[in-house]
Amino acid sequence: MLTDARIEDPRPYPGLGWISALRRLVEEATLQPSLFDATNLAAIRSSQFPGELLAVCHPPLLAVRRKHRREDLLRRTEQEFQRIQREIRRRTRNLLTATEIGVKVSRVRNGFKMARHFRTWIEDSLLEYACKAAGIEREAALDGLYIVRTSETGVPAEDAVRGYQKLVRVKQAFRCLKSVDLKVRPIHHRAERQSRAHLFVCMQASSVERHLRSAPAPLLLQREDPEDWQAERGQVAAAQE
Repeated sequence: MLTDARIEDPRPYPGLGWISALRRLVEEATLQPSLFDATNLAAIRSSQFPGELLAVCHPPLLAVRRKHRREDLLRRTEQEFQRIQREIRRRTRNLLTATEIGVKVSRVRNGFKMARHFRTWIEDSLLEYACKAAGIEREAALDGLYIVRTSETGVPAEDAVRGYQKLVRVKQAFRCLKSVDLKVRPIHHRAERQSRAHLFVCMQASSVERHLRSAPAPLLLQREDPEDWQAERGQVAAAQE
């Protein structure tokens, strides 16, 4: 949940660590396929992020899902371009101008977000397009990859990923606070001190609610991270500079 701007805030506090995720991948040369020969997780270093640990994850199911989604969006985008071409051919009297065609094409490109994979040529009564095969291949090579970023360089990469995956609990807590259980809004206080107190009480209530859910977990044989699973954790490839 930390943006690049917010990551700078905790840096003055040495004891405060953080875990986030990259919205973009580091340079492709760092992400060699051989990193995932033995496991789907690898710890790497990058000069772009000095003093940080990057845990690169490559779940096979995620790769398949992204591949299918991209192929579907490419197919649908091409079908829409063909539809526009048929419309251009039908308009023998009231011809479509380049501006009108550009508006239709932009609507398709923005709707499916596949503009980076198509090259288009637009003139009056003319639309031509072509796929950027090289770009599609480069993107396909990175299918399924995502990177967890943390300031805690001494922790195992697996623990960093597990910590990031617990973000779902944060989202559940916000949902609980906002709408489902506590309904922190509307806030009917005017003074800042009263508003802070209101939010503090709600956070305390959320903590109690969390405790009530987790307290009976051992009785129900539900454990978040039992020690018995430590031996079953997959090995992580050595850090690559």
